Amino acid sequence: MAEHPPTTSTPDPEAVRVPEAFGRTRAFLSEDHGKDLHHGFQLFASVDGVPVADFAYGQALGLRLTPGTPLHWLCASKPLTSVSVALLVEAGVLRLDDPVTRFLPEYGQAGKAGARIGDLLAHTVPYRDGSSQYVASLDWQENLAAACAAPIDEAMGIGSVRTYSAWINSHVLAEVVSRARGEEYGDFLRREVLVPLGMDRTYLGMTAEEYAAVADDLRAMTYGGVRNPGSGSANDAFVMGVPELRAASIPGIGAMGTMRDLARLYEAMLGHGPVGGEPAWQGASALLRRRHLVPEPPEDWDNWSAGWAINSMNWSQGFVTDRGMYCPEVSPRVFGQPGEKTVMAMADADSGLVLAFSFNSFVSSAVAGFRMTRMCQAMYGDLVETGVLAAKRA
Repeated sequence: MAEHPPTTSTPDPEAVRVPEAFGRTRAFLSEDHGKDLHHGFQLFASVDGVPVADFAYGQALGLRLTPGTPLHWLCASKPLTSVSVALLVEAGVLRLDDPVTRFLPEYGQAGKAGARIGDLLAHTVPYRDGSSQYVASLDWQENLAAACAAPIDEAMGIGSVRTYSAWINSHVLAEVVSRARGEEYGDFLRREVLVPLGMDRTYLGMTAEEYAAVADDLRAMTYGGVRNPGSGSANDAFVMGVPELRAASIPGIGAMGTMRDLARLYEAMLGHGPVGGEPAWQGASALLRRRHLVPEPPEDWDNWSAGWAINSMNWSQGFVTDRGMYCPEVSPRVFGQPGEKTVMAMADADSGLVLAFSFNSFVSSAVAGFRMTRMCQAMYGDLVETGVLAAKRA
C-alpha cells in the first residue's frame, strides 16, 4: 500500500486535540472529555507497518501528555511475557506442553502440579480466590512464593475453563523464562524483545538509579468521574504514582511505555518492523495466535473471578481474539490485550491495522467497556473514510 505519513497533534492540557482527518474520533473524545471521564489521551495506529496516527493531548495530575510520554500499560503488559515464552518455544528451549514444574518445582503446590506452560498462557488454571495479590513492597521472590502457593479449584480442573489472572500467570511464566535461560527476566526481555523492536520508551523493572533517571517523564493514571486518589480503590497506587510500584518488575500489569512502543510489538506479530519477518518471530506469532477454545465457566461457579466477561470470550494461545472485546468493525482475525478497560492494544490481521491507545483514566465499569468499543469504532471508521483501510475492506 502507499505510505501514509503519521498524523500528529500538539498536546494541550486544557483541550481535546485530535487531527482534523479523524472527525469521528475527535467527536467521541470531545464527548468523553466533556463528561470528565478522561484528562489525557494517547494513540498510535499503523497499517501494514506504516504509521497513520500518532497523537496525544491532556494531562495527568498537572503534567502534560505527549506522544512520547510513557504511560502505565496495566494488563496490556502481558504480551511481553507471552512473546518471551513463545520465542523460547521457537528456540527449542521449552514447549507449551511442558509442566511448569519442570522449571519451577515449587509451583506444584496446592493442586497445581499438572499445570502446563500453555495453561498459564491461556489462563486456564482455576485459582480459587483473589486473596493472593501482588504486593509492591515485596520483592520478586516473595511475590513468586505467593503465586506458587495460590490454591486452585481442583474440582474444576486445570485446562477446563478460562479463569483470567491479573498477575500470577505472567509472574510465573517470567520466572520460567528466567530459569530456562539462566538470567534475570528483565535482561532477557530487553535483549530479545525491547531492543530488537526499538521499544526504547518501555520500562519493566528498574533499579533506583534507572528510576531516578526517568521518573520525571513517567505519568500516573488518573480517575475519571468522581473518585479521588486515596479513596480505597486497588488502583490508587497507579494514580498516586507510587515509586515502588513503578520501579517493580510486575510482568502481568507493570510495564510502562508509549502507545507507539506498545504498537511495535503487534506490528512484529504481523510480520512488520525490524524483526517481524524473521522466522523466530513469525513462529512465535503463529503460536500465540493459534485458536484456543475451552467451555465457558458455569453460571453458578463459586469463584472470585466468576462473572468476568473476559473469561467467556474467545482466546488464542496468548491473546484475546473475541471481536466483542474490540468493535464489530474488526475482522475475525483480530487479536490483542486490554488493560483495565483504559488501555487497548490490538492488531487486525485482515486489514493490517495495529491500534494502541490509552485514556489514562480509570472510570466505572458501567461505562468503561462501552467507551473502549466506541473509541475503536471511531478510529476504524475514520481510517476507512480517509481511504487508509479502503483497499483492505473492499
